[in-house]
Amino acid sequence: GWLEPQLSGPVEPERVFAEKVMEVVPEGRSVIGFRGMGEAVSFINYEHGRPHVVRVSETRDANELVVRVRSALGAGQPSCYVMVMNRDLIVAQAALKDYRVEVAFEREVKKREFWKLFRVSPR
Repeated sequence: GWLEPQLSGPVEPERVFAEKVMEVVPEGRSVIGFRGMGEAVSFINYEHGRPHVVRVSETRDANELVVRVRSALGAGQPSCYVMVMNRDLIVAQAALKDYRVEVAFEREVKKREFWKLFRVSPR
């Protein structure tokens, strides 16, 4: 007989974003969540059994963001990744003005609230 798929409801947008981060970020790179985004990606990273593959950290301070980026790039990584919500974009961009910053992808997580993943590398 024909079986209809069982749907358990909508997929959480934060989870979709975190899954996409795990697809985009190369093995061994650092991912820095700025002001509240690191937890979702850390969870997905752990759930996939990859805590050793992508190093996820979190900061709420712009100066600390620069310190973490500098540390990741100083450890021999050609680039690292920073996750930023639209509302924190100006602060993050000002903090990272001395680096080359490229959008890896963005996704609408809530109505008119976009989360972005940036690839950050030396100029």
